Amino acid sequence: MLPTRLLIATLLLANAASPVAAWGPTGHRVVAGIAQNHLTAEAAAVVRELLNPDTLVEASTWADEIKSDDSWGHASVWHYVNLDDGASYVPREITDGEDPRDIHEAILHFVNVLGTSSSSKTERVEAVRWLVHLVGDLHQPLHVGRRGDMGGNRVDAVWHGSPTNMHRVWDSGMIRSTQLSYSELALSIDTASSAEIATWQASSPLDWLSESLALRNRAYEPPDPSRGGSYRYSYEHLDLVRQRLRVAGIRLAGLLNSAL
Repeated sequence: MLPTRLLIATLLLANAASPVAAWGPTGHRVVAGIAQNHLTAEAAAVVRELLNPDTLVEASTWADEIKSDDSWGHASVWHYVNLDDGASYVPREITDGEDPRDIHEAILHFVNVLGTSSSSKTERVEAVRWLVHLVGDLHQPLHVGRRGDMGGNRVDAVWHGSPTNMHRVWDSGMIRSTQLSYSELALSIDTASSAEIATWQASSPLDWLSESLALRNRAYEPPDPSRGGSYRYSYEHLDLVRQRLRVAGIRLAGLLNSAL
């Protein structure tokens, strides 16, 4: 029995120490699943050709999976942007050969890679893998978080009796509380009207960033045990989580349809 106990303990410790991934695997797969449903036939064919044998859903977690690869260490800043309270995001021009400095710049960079005829297939594959992930990240409000608390990673919370932090509550806590698979959750929220799709896809990554910035104060509020704790918090905020996942999927499809 001892080896089994040691294995369980090791897995628990590894999970506790692992970096938080925006939306968690389920959330990212939901975004990708919704996007897949709204790709044009042409874009879907290009995605299949580039990612084969993976699907867009399977590719959606790749950008988190490579965090253990030191050769991608420079890309850690692509998952978020830090803004102090009262600050506004000011876009800048990226010179050729310069690495993006944050999630907004990274999205624009990879859209450009897809739209450049001289990009190699390897570059285009990586661009799709990054975009399917980063568009989801940018719609999680705490990925436009405060510098001092690492986007809520240092804001303590208790979720259904277990210690955690607010970033993790929004990444995966509320999503897991639905007890739905990614496909079930994607199916249940992929309900946008044609007018909503047109409006959401007409917006820009800078608009998406501004939306998350406007929502982040709500995401920073920890569950209050005196007001029902985790159950009440899910009741009050889960609809917003669903909406951000829905909008991210629709916008990702629009981005890929245009770029491909």
